[in-house]
Amino acid sequence: MPLYHSSASCIGVGSVIFTGAAAAIGRRFSTTSFWKEIRETGATIFMYVGETCRYLTAAPPELDPVTGENLDKKHKVRVALGNGLRPDVWDKFKSRFGIEVCAPPRGLAQKGPLRHRHVPLAYTDGTLTDHL
Repeated sequence: MPLYHSSASCIGVGSVIFTGAAAAIGRRFSTTSFWKEIRETGATIFMYVGETCRYLTAAPPELDPVTGENLDKKHKVRVALGNGLRPDVWDKFKSRFGIEVCAPPRGLAQKGPLRHRHVPLAYTDGTLTDHL
């Protein structure tokens, strides 16, 4: 998500600074390099704009060039946070990439870092607190 977007700057980077966690910020979004960068950084949470997930779901599976193994679920991501993920993409995205929680944190830019920890999640059980 671009840093000029309030979710990325306030919630993403703000929460990282507030908690002392680490952030990996890519130069630009690309469906062909996204999961490689996720694996290289060991990311466990990422932020999205809804169309990002649609683009990733529509992209062909990434295969290991040596073994031919499908790499779609070869990552450490547990939670994807963002806005605008269409319901018709939601389950396909979660299933294909094996992500436990995709959360649309509504109104978070106005609430500040870490307020999202107790936001009830649509399309899943519990709150983010249960998954962090």
